[in-house]
Amino acid sequence: MNNKTGSRTTATFCKAYSLGTLRGFPKWEDLLRQAGAPPESASLDDSSVAYLHADLSVTTNIFSGEGTLVRGHDRHWREFCERELCFSVPAELLNTAGEFPEVTRASSES
Repeated sequence: MNNKTGSRTTATFCKAYSLGTLRGFPKWEDLLRQAGAPPESASLDDSSVAYLHADLSVTTNIFSGEGTLVRGHDRHWREFCERELCFSVPAELLNTAGEFPEVTRASSES
């Protein structure tokens, strides 16, 4: 997604996981429906790579908001990510407010 200045979506901390691992969440299919995941996401197999972002969204692209499969608003999803995946943003990447600063990359598209 491009904004008026030609920048792409913001990048946040993310970690790559196999979809098989993420599909270990008991309500994975519900999360996909809630996020309106694209139909082609059903063709991705368990060995496909997906990116879990700092906001707990899951995308097929390293950049947040591109190829979104899951939005990270579910309490049970948060618990799964923290407990089962041991996912957290490394403390050294957090700013003084305890938040991960966003970074914007320039678009190669016109």
